[in-house]
Amino acid sequence: MAIYTITIPDYLPLSINQLIGRHHMVTHQRKQLHLEIIVRHAQAQGVPRATGPRRVSLILTMRGGRRPDRDNIRKVVLDGLVACGALVDDNPDWCSEGSIEYR
Repeated sequence: MAIYTITIPDYLPLSINQLIGRHHMVTHQRKQLHLEIIVRHAQAQGVPRATGPRRVSLILTMRGGRRPDRDNIRKVVLDGLVACGALVDDNPDWCSEGSIEYR
């Protein structure tokens, strides 16, 4: 199985907690910005479109601060990978969840 890596320098995925309680247009704009970051980097780094299931693992490099909850950031990342075609869908039939590692 091929392994594809997407490196996004100085990026921390948007957490669901940052969206809760906001006006729906603010939520949409924030999420859209993060989706575009993921799409742009995946395409620039040549990650091919998915044709079958893939496993997704995350490595987050932290520079101080509090580490976000794993399930809190996963949703926006998976949505971004679907948006750029790196995942067919983010449901369990098409995406298995790998590890999330903090460095």
